[in-house]
Amino acid sequence: MKRRILKSKKFPIYHYSTTISGKKISRDIIHKQDISIIIAFKNDSIIIVSQNRFPNGNSLELPSGLVEKHEKPIDAAYREFSEETGYKAKKMIPFFNFYSWIGYSNQKVYCFIAKDYTKSGKLDLDNNEFISTKIVNFQNFLKLIKNGKIHEPCTIIATLTFAMKKKLI
Repeated sequence: MKRRILKSKKFPIYHYSTTISGKKISRDIIHKQDISIIIAFKNDSIIIVSQNRFPNGNSLELPSGLVEKHEKPIDAAYREFSEETGYKAKKMIPFFNFYSWIGYSNQKVYCFIAKDYTKSGKLDLDNNEFISTKIVNFQNFLKLIKNGKIHEPCTIIATLTFAMKKKLI
């Protein structure tokens, strides 16, 4: 059973209850839009963005964004990659997905690998986005993760999974 307990413009919270193995359990779950996150790796470098995450300050992250209503995650990946980086990808390859905060949120993160991308123009940002694009050496980016300089969990998960699968670490 699901019942809304908090009405928020961005993140409504629902109270869920069920029975598992004869025990009644309940949880409060934050409903959040799904996210597409993009890994753009070429010539030992990766495209990242520096984004102001008020009130926490600037954050170095992989390009990413919300999957809009009635939008497929792959379409969101193409759109967000172009908007946040000014690059256009000919292909987005589905990589893997995960829940951002399992047990507390229903938000799913869809990871894609951008292929055959080229600079296409300037950034097309929302009014509340303050982003600059950077191309950094992939091994240096891994060092930033190792040294605790990267704080955004989806970026850390996607980057380390990519590095392990490609045997880059």
